[in-house]
Amino acid sequence: MALFAAKSLGWVITFFIELLQTKRIYNLGGHAFTASERNFFNAYRLHASRMGVTTNIDVADEELKEEYYMKSLEELSYKWPEVVNRFTTD
Repeated sequence: MALFAAKSLGWVITFFIELLQTKRIYNLGGHAFTASERNFFNAYRLHASRMGVTTNIDVADEELKEEYYMKSLEELSYKWPEVVNRFTTD
């Protein structure tokens, strides 16, 4: 019973810390990034710096055009259709 209570309390504390960090980041930059999103950005930056490419996570206008990313999305949908189905509407 004590183990269950300690795990539950740990989860609640972690939830509130995450909430506070997300709110702080929103106040600083105007976007509410969760811990998983921040971890993704940091992983991207780590791998980009190891590969010697830019660590800038800003998306250029050119990259927002469908022809820029469609080939990658089609490859992803071929290999992992369940992932694409979770995040697309059609």
